[in-house]
Order: sequence, then structure tokens, then C-alpha cells
Amino acid sequence: MSKQQATRRQMLTTSSGVLSLAALSSMGVFADEKDQSVQHFTPKAKSVIYLFMSGGPSHVDTFDPKPLLTKLDGQSMPSNIIKNHEFAMIKTKEPKVKGSSWSFRKYGQSGTEISELFPHIGSVADELAVVRSLYSDTFNHDPAVTFMN
Repeated sequence: MSKQQATRRQMLTTSSGVLSLAALSSMGVFADEKDQSVQHFTPKAKSVIYLFMSGGPSHVDTFDPKPLLTKLDGQSMPSNIIKNHEFAMIKTKEPKVKGSSWSFRKYGQSGTEISELFPHIGSVADELAVVRSLYSDTFNHDPAVTFMN
């Protein structure tokens, strides 16, 4: 990156320890005491809990509904989705689409969609930070895990 100020997307894409930086920033660690115009709001976060559960429940079953996957559940994977991809874990020649088995509901003023797997989380939906903007062209989990972390 050049000397110009990086965009949030560039920072998320190129930085390691992104959540640590976000936590420190929200606590005012990077605020310039002399220039209060840098800070747009009073920091509220006292801590951040980052849960990385390798082998944990899928985003598709928890906080990231995919209506098209649910609609196509059990059908053959469309060729335009899997073209030019090699699957490390899927060895069948004709993989099937697997949608979530769980239903989703919108909660709070934010309208955050949360799976029925977490029936009590909806009561604090407006206090959650749900990130749905990560994207990768690869289907394999290991490169995605490396990219995310």
C-alpha cells in the first residue's frame, strides 16, 4: 500500500490480527488525544471474543442464510459454480447442493438473520457484529481459513 490512507477493505485484506486491531481501535488505543476529530464516536467495547471453531457449525447453518442453496438442496451442483475448481474433500463426479436444514429469522432493529440453532441469541442481535463480507474464489476450506485469519 502507498503512503495514502488505506481503505477498510484493504486493511481487512492485508492485515493480520484484524480483530485485535478492531478491539484496540474501539477502545481508543489509536486515538490521537490532541485531535478528537479522528474519533467519530465514543468507544464502548471493553473486550472482544473471537471464536474460531475449526470443525464448528457452518456459517450457512448459523448466521449466513443462503436461500438459493436451500432452494437447490439435493440437486446436482450447477456447472457454472464448479467450473475450473478442484475439490479437495469432494471426490464424487457430480456433487449435490446442500442447503441448511435450519430455518432463519430476522431479529432486532438490525434485522440480523439468525438460525433456529441459536434461539436465545436473537435477544441480543443488535449487540452482535456479524461479518458477511468475506469472499474467496476457492471452495477449499484450508485456503479460506488461512485467508480469514
